[in-house]
Amino acid sequence: MSLLGVDVGTSALKVVAFRVDDGSAIASARRNYESTYPQPGWMELDPELVWRAFVAAVREVTARPPVRQDPVVAMTLSVSCDEVIPVDAAGHSLGPCIMAPDTRGSDLLDEVAGLLPVTEELYARTGLPLSPIHPVVRIRWYQRHEPAIAAAAVSWLGWGELLLSRLGLPAVSDETTAGRWLAFDVVDRSWLPGVLEALGISSAVPAVASPGMPIATLGAAGETLGLGPDVVVVAGAFDQVCAALGAGLAEPGDVVVGSGTWENTTLVLDRPLEEAARERGLTWGRFPGDRYSALIMNPGGGAVVRWFREQLGEPVTTLDRASDVMPNVSGRGRPQSGDAIPLFLPHLAGSLAPWRDPASRGAFVGLTLRTTREDIRRSVLEGITFELRLNLEHLPDSPALRLPVRNTGGGSRSPEWVQLKADVLGMPIATMTEAEPGCLGAAILAGIGAGLFADARTAQDAWCRPDRIFEPDPSRHAHHDARFGLYRQLYPAIRRIPAAT
Repeated sequence: MSLLGVDVGTSALKVVAFRVDDGSAIASARRNYESTYPQPGWMELDPELVWRAFVAAVREVTARPPVRQDPVVAMTLSVSCDEVIPVDAAGHSLGPCIMAPDTRGSDLLDEVAGLLPVTEELYARTGLPLSPIHPVVRIRWYQRHEPAIAAAAVSWLGWGELLLSRLGLPAVSDETTAGRWLAFDVVDRSWLPGVLEALGISSAVPAVASPGMPIATLGAAGETLGLGPDVVVVAGAFDQVCAALGAGLAEPGDVVVGSGTWENTTLVLDRPLEEAARERGLTWGRFPGDRYSALIMNPGGGAVVRWFREQLGEPVTTLDRASDVMPNVSGRGRPQSGDAIPLFLPHLAGSLAPWRDPASRGAFVGLTLRTTREDIRRSVLEGITFELRLNLEHLPDSPALRLPVRNTGGGSRSPEWVQLKADVLGMPIATMTEAEPGCLGAAILAGIGAGLFADARTAQDAWCRPDRIFEPDPSRHAHHDARFGLYRQLYPAIRRIPAAT
């Protein structure tokens, strides 16, 4: 038997089949797709591209001999969240999906705040601050700027619900994905009726299940995917939660850094966060097994690496190999006194945490005539990692971090960058054997829904294996510690300078 994990990302869809008895990956496939940028600050993705990628990638995996030998018994979706799609009665999208980095809706925040009957309790109920990134604000944008589409929408669906709907299955969301809408009470596990009524979408939101709960069997839809009709479709989770499961997170204090296009950090909690965490840019929500999780979202991750390499004429579309990160960065030790490595503020797409300043801009500080291309390369990785340290220092005191910190995503494939994380943080960093932890976490949930695992921890003990642990070097940590003291001062100093227009 095998379990299928599908990870629907912002730029690619990945599918992996895992053998039930040992969690080994027996087949995988990937399909890339590209967003469009019709206006400055806009980012859209055609849902039809994602649907075609989903069908093609699943069919490729299910056609592989190892999967035919160990047939799939259950499947689950790990999905990019903070995105919503207007859908007609036939389950087809009425317009493009406004992607998470899109800046639309910022001008509607005061209006949306006036619609929310629980504004004072918003963070305590939803785990989210008022932000244009969330589906409630995107829906209001459609109602204001594309009223014909908004009026024709029978449903507003995320990626997982849309794919299920296209298969003819119930369009069911899950508590972690619904929890990103700004309209879902993550403590009571229910939609906030006042918010839905204010937007006029009470009957247009999906039903919500707990991660790992069976939704349906594929039935006739199995033929579309090359799967049998009895394959169980199980409620999944949003991608950061699935990746955290796949990295072995289970207990309060477990933490993982996902180094992808964004560098997102997930911490398992035993209780909701308090109001003070909102000012530091932390969001929180449900985690499988009656836990909660905190999420730190940092847009200055792999996207910044990709930007820098493109400026050097070294285009890269993925971070699948160590050389995709920074191919010419050596593993040299502590820089000598007088080195010309500048400090870098990685706010090329603003700051969500800890500064909550989407208008913040990036900067290099300390360039000299001695500064080399390699120096700048190293400062880029160091700046991204300094931002990580700053965010970890803003986590609540309880629960205490349980080490090692896990590191997943494309950036974790660069030993130099992972070692830099260990040296900057002064903490051991573990990389994981499975390269696609989101798919692995989704497959774990599929196994729970199929009755093969009693809970996530049972599967994690058998499936989630560290690949390597990077220990911090004391001398390098001392060097970076001194530079980090300067880094702390960068944003407060630079924010006083008006951005060039």
